[in-house]
Amino acid sequence: MQYGAWVAVPAPALRRHVARYIGYRIADAPVDVHRGLPSARMTLIASIGAPIDVVAQVDPRQAPAAYRVVVGGLQSGPALIRQAGTVEGVVVDLSPVGARAVLGLPAGALAEASHELADVIGPAGDRLWEALQGTATQAARVAVLDAALLRLLRLDDPLEPALRRAFALLAGGGRVGEVAATLGWSRQHLARRFAAEYGLAPSLALRVARLERAHRRLGTASLGEIAAAAGFADQAHMTREFAALAGCSPGRLVSDDLPSVQDDGSVPVRSSAA
Repeated sequence: MQYGAWVAVPAPALRRHVARYIGYRIADAPVDVHRGLPSARMTLIASIGAPIDVVAQVDPRQAPAAYRVVVGGLQSGPALIRQAGTVEGVVVDLSPVGARAVLGLPAGALAEASHELADVIGPAGDRLWEALQGTATQAARVAVLDAALLRLLRLDDPLEPALRRAFALLAGGGRVGEVAATLGWSRQHLARRFAAEYGLAPSLALRVARLERAHRRLGTASLGEIAAAAGFADQAHMTREFAALAGCSPGRLVSDDLPSVQDDGSVPVRSSAA
């Protein structure tokens, strides 16, 4: 199996909402299933070549499906993605606070599910996928993404500043009561407004962000050290949270998961595909 990835920054006007683009290519991958984990980022992945084959959705009531450009909001459980042969595409690392500006709707409208981008934004989603199919270099793919997203971008940020701040504070590890007090809101008002905008309760979003911090560190230190750094009470607490939100233990993720694009956009860069 051969693996390559690259990372690039988007056009300046997009950077408030899109942190980066990540290109990936896995050649000669064995038939296997990759676990797409909950993240504090949205899912937006454009395939190049074979579609993205989601064989188990976050919500078991949603049928498995293949996507040319898959988009989804925050999620509280894993999606399972079948990989085999050559798998190639580009991730748009889109923050939920940018959903209204880039996609024209709140992140909560896309939460806990996978969607074909064209079903969300119309024919522009199909045009983006088609334009990417004719590219072979990093520069060409970045140019296609920049052009497509700039055409969609609303220059007047439609998200209420308090909701933007609430997300940043919770994603950074702030406690729900403290965040509510900072905003001058009650906990109930924060819970109601946050869930309506982002699709998850504030307490659940906090747990997802903590899981993501731990996931990014797996393999770099002992599990006890990772638990402490990510904000868990102890290693046992972290293991319980991985079981609840990721559907498996941290150790299993390290031992079983293939090198792959993650739904949170965290692809380990091992070589340039430019």
